[in-house]
Amino acid sequence: MPSLAFLRRWLPSPIIEAAERDIDLEVEHKEETVNLNLLHISLSLLHSLTICAVSYLLAGWLGVSRFFKLDLAEVIIASNACAGGPTTAAALAASKGWRSLVTPAVMCGVFGYVVANFVGVFLGGWLA
Repeated sequence: MPSLAFLRRWLPSPIIEAAERDIDLEVEHKEETVNLNLLHISLSLLHSLTICAVSYLLAGWLGVSRFFKLDLAEVIIASNACAGGPTTAAALAASKGWRSLVTPAVMCGVFGYVVANFVGVFLGGWLA
């Protein structure tokens, strides 16, 4: 499977390599190897799902920003402020040299914290 080649490089599995070479691999502790192999499969599936979700969201945000003719840097900083908060958004803006977007990144992240705080208190009271 060439699409999983990069995953197999980071998560090597002697069982898969042996199966591809049609060599019987004798393992002393078969249960541990099977559990490790299942761990590799589940991690690769989780990684693939994450890549698909992030790609889908990125394509959606970029499509919306192009439709409304928004600046790409502003959209990237706003999405980073929503996902990571004000500190990561400000760090991204400063590291990319977008000095005019550092303050809006912090304000957008803090505003997200304020709104989420009230929503969380409301839901906590409603569910209790």
